[in-house]
Amino acid sequence: MKRRFYLSKGEIILCLIAMAIISSIMLYIKSDLNGQSISFFWILCIKTTTWLFWGCWIPFIFYLSHKVPIHKHNYYLGVLLHLPISIMIVCFHLLLYVIIIKLSPIPGFQGQPIATLFIGLLFSQFEWYFLTYWALMLGSYAVEYYQKFRESNLKAAQLDSRLTKSRLMALKMQLHPHFLFNTLHTISSLVRQDEKKKSISMLSEMGDLLRIVLSQNEEQFIKLTSELEFIKKYIALEEKRFKNKMNVQIEVGDDLSETLIPSFLLQPLIENSIYHGLSKKVDASILSIDIKKKGDQLCIEMYNDGPPLSENFNVFKVEGIGLANTIERLSQLYQDQYIIKFLNIKNGVLVKLNIPYQIK
Repeated sequence: MKRRFYLSKGEIILCLIAMAIISSIMLYIKSDLNGQSISFFWILCIKTTTWLFWGCWIPFIFYLSHKVPIHKHNYYLGVLLHLPISIMIVCFHLLLYVIIIKLSPIPGFQGQPIATLFIGLLFSQFEWYFLTYWALMLGSYAVEYYQKFRESNLKAAQLDSRLTKSRLMALKMQLHPHFLFNTLHTISSLVRQDEKKKSISMLSEMGDLLRIVLSQNEEQFIKLTSELEFIKKYIALEEKRFKNKMNVQIEVGDDLSETLIPSFLLQPLIENSIYHGLSKKVDASILSIDIKKKGDQLCIEMYNDGPPLSENFNVFKVEGIGLANTIERLSQLYQDQYIIKFLNIKNGVLVKLNIPYQIK
């Protein structure tokens, strides 16, 4: 896995300079309280140099903590490696600190031996820099674990997205043979009735429908205008079976030309209205479809004047492929952001479907 830092080099340098300024102010105040007159400028120069030198250690510490992490599987090995390395780095850093102090014009340090200054800093500063090393190492673990956490979540989201897409495609593929079987059944009934011209015409129209179905094979959403074109051809096919006794009315609201809708959504609902509505009542003939936008919802109402639904009808417990499949697709696409109702009203059945309004 390629390691990525969440701070750029420039941001790390700014953080180190900020730490240098803070520690310079603290040291200046401390020296002033002790009656020592030390230039803040030189304190800042020394602290900035030493803190920036820590910046040179950061890539090495991060690399080492990645190669030899301290966790339950190699706890002792990790400690045995990092403990002496942290001590060596701190000692090397303190030695650099002594050299910088010796080279500075700050009074009181030039005459002292390097060993004396080093031992003094070792007792006064060792804990601070030792903790700095381990804080950087823990910071490296935090960055790495957070990166792994994000990558894990991303992979899970991608897997879930692929799984959802596969389910939707499977559901859509189930609809195609179901629709074709019903259409072929209608045509075969005409052939048995010796209505050859009508059956040939219907076969030709079914070919047009099949081309539309295949062209939308992998698309989950299409323009409403394309869906309407498809259902108009489908309704024309069904009207021939009813010998043009169907009274179909389709009303679409203004400015819906760019509206997106799940492909193959309306056909199962229309088929259900015809096969379980109009065909079940001798004098039934009305099928009306009204599509309009209300706020952020696309509202679809479908009415037929067929027989009423049974009292125990539950749209979420239907067994037919077309309708059950449609409900499952809506659930996959919109979770709980859709509403579908089948209502008995005067002289017929009304289907209400609300889905989120989408445009291309």
